[in-house]
This record gives sequence, C-alpha cells and structure tokens, in this order.
Amino acid sequence: MTNDTTCEGIPGVFMMNLTLTSCSETQLTCFDGTCVDLSGRCDQKADCADFSDEFECTLIQKDDKRYKKDYAPPPIGNEDKAEVMIDIAIHNFIEISEVKSAIRIQFDMGLTWRDARLQFQDLKAEEEQNVLTDKEKHDIWIPTIVFLNTNRKDVSVLDDKATVSIIRKSVAHKSGQISLREVAVYDGDENFLHYTRSYDTTFQCQFDLQFYPFDEQDCSMRLVIPPSNLPFIRLSNKSVRYR
Repeated sequence: MTNDTTCEGIPGVFMMNLTLTSCSETQLTCFDGTCVDLSGRCDQKADCADFSDEFECTLIQKDDKRYKKDYAPPPIGNEDKAEVMIDIAIHNFIEISEVKSAIRIQFDMGLTWRDARLQFQDLKAEEEQNVLTDKEKHDIWIPTIVFLNTNRKDVSVLDDKATVSIIRKSVAHKSGQISLREVAVYDGDENFLHYTRSYDTTFQCQFDLQFYPFDEQDCSMRLVIPPSNLPFIRLSNKSVRYR
C-alpha cells in the first residue's frame, strides 16, 4: 500500500483489512454487507442476520503502551487535580458500642471520575448497560479510598462485588478510517466512570460518656484518599444519604 496518508509512518510491509461499505455515517456494516443502525451495536440484541453487530463488544479503548493504570488521570480543563466525587448511601446502623467506642455501618459507596486517557465505545443511555467486565475494570485506574478511622485503616477494594460502569454524557463520534469495525466512540474527558460497592465496616469513635445515658455523641466516617495520591487527586463530597 503506497500514497495513503492514513498509513504514513508505518514501516515495513503489512496487511490491513478494509471494510468497503455503502452504509451511512449513522449505520453499521454487518459482515454480510447489510446496514443496520449503529446505536444497536453491542446492545445484546442481534440486528444483523449474521449476529455480527454483537461481535467484539468491548467498552474501553486505550493505548496499552502509554496507559499506566497505577497513575492517576491527568486534570481536565482548568482543574489542577483530577476530581473524584464520592457518594455514600447508608443502609443500616448495625451496632453502636459505647464500650468499644465504635459504630458498625452498612453502606454503599460510589466514586465518580473522568479519565481523559481513555475512550469508550458503543455506550448506551442506561448506565446499567455500560458495565465493565472483570478484565476491563482491572485494566484501568480505579480510585482507592482509605477508611481512616478503622482499626486497620481499611481501604476500598476492587473485587467481584464491585461494579464499574460508564455514565454517558456526550454525543458519540464514529471511529476513524484505521478502524476495521464501525463503532460509536465517546471521549473519556466528557463521560464518567462510576465505581459502586457495598461495605459493612466498623468505625472507631471518641465517645465522651460523662453524662451517659443523657448525652449526644458524634462519630464520623473518615474517608480519604491515600497520601501518595494527594498531589494528583481532589476528593469531593457528592452526597450522603440514609436509605
């Protein structure tokens, strides 16, 4: 292949598969050549007769050579740090121990952030349809939160009980010429990643029992980012609610 500016700078001899299509910009080319609506790609319903609209369904695009999942995302726009928004939904106060000066709480924790190093593809309007696979969620940077006033300074975990999804906020643009498959692409600086997980955690308090039992006590859930992330991440409170 010569005189193709798209391939300029790629050394040596190589092979490239091409998709020749008469489909419009808003359509997907099935493997049999027919055209279907691009928004139906990877929606768990076959629109192509050969099911090819449900092949190669991944949500994350990234440059594996440059992306470092141990590095926090860069700031976006005029921000000096990447923002991580935290929301807490308290389900139940399991135990309040005056003797141990502790309170055990069942709660859901949500974390929301953007990562401009990523692109997403074929996002749906409903967040529940944009859930990352186990491999995908372990291949990207996920915020870590320290439960500061616990006995062992517990931290948030990324296990099979944790869900990471994508909240679609922008309009898609179609994949470029070098992509074999037509996909709807969404930029990481305009759409949000969302981590959620349930926790059952005991927090340590400082109770003043001088006037017990005719007293009122305060006990906090102290949730912070690790010291190593302080230069790069700003944690902001999105909401705290009791269900």
